Parts: sequence; C-alpha cells; structure tokens
Amino acid sequence: MNKFIGAIVLYAALWLIFAVFGTSPFSFNTIVDYRLMPSPLSTGDQPENIRGGITKYRIDGQIVIAQINDFPPVSYKDCSVMDIENWNCRYEDGSGQFGLKDGDYYAIPHFGPERFSVSRFRYVMNHVHWLWIEEDPLVKATILFIPFFI
Repeated sequence: MNKFIGAIVLYAALWLIFAVFGTSPFSFNTIVDYRLMPSPLSTGDQPENIRGGITKYRIDGQIVIAQINDFPPVSYKDCSVMDIENWNCRYEDGSGQFGLKDGDYYAIPHFGPERFSVSRFRYVMNHVHWLWIEEDPLVKATILFIPFFI
C-alpha cells in the first residue's frame, strides 16, 4: 500500500512540475507564449476564457522562428534580439511589428480577437477546467495527462 501511495504522490508531483514548467527548461533558445481569450459562452459553470493558442519562438541570432500551435514555422529576419525575453520583429510587408518585452508579448497594430498571455500553469488549469465540466468520465480522465501533452 505504501508503494501505491508513493506512486500517486510521485505522479502528482510530476503532474504539477509539467503543468508549471513543461519541457521549456531544456529549451535554452526557445520561449513559449501561452494565450487565452475571453469566452463568448462563459456562464456560471464555464470558465471565463478559452484557449487562444500556443506560440513557440526560437531565437537564432537575430532571426526569430515562430510556430503557432502545429502550423509550419515561420522565420522573421527583420528582428532586433537583445535576449530571449526581449526582442522585436517587423513584418516583411511593413504592416507592423511584434515581439516580447520582459517576456510579455505585444503586437502593433493588434490583429484578431483580444488574447492575452498567461503562465503555462494558468493555461493548463484553464484546459483542466473545461474538461472538468464535461459529463463524459473518459473526457475527465484525460485531465491526468494534460500537462504532459501541452
């Protein structure tokens, strides 16, 4: 019985570690931007926000390579990179710029629906909240694996 409890505690600790850090501590030149946006469907039981996407930014000298969700990566070459959390890129057509300032994403002008950056943990917990309100127990069971696959 003690081994079983130990295994549960170990799994819970790993779940929490991956919910907070994911695999990003092993990616020295990559930063991940987790975004949420207000939910148009939010009611009493539903979360206020829905997932707005994950963008991975890989820094390669003065080039920033962005990959939104599972779409192919896009390279931006007109960039000024100070460090992984402070950089600025201009769109090739000159229509605007985007980047990170102290780790916070910004875009000028702002395109699309209002999205905001959150911590990985908040992003994971938002996903967990949406799964928890589902009636299907198998869907709820996927909560056990969420941090390992986001």
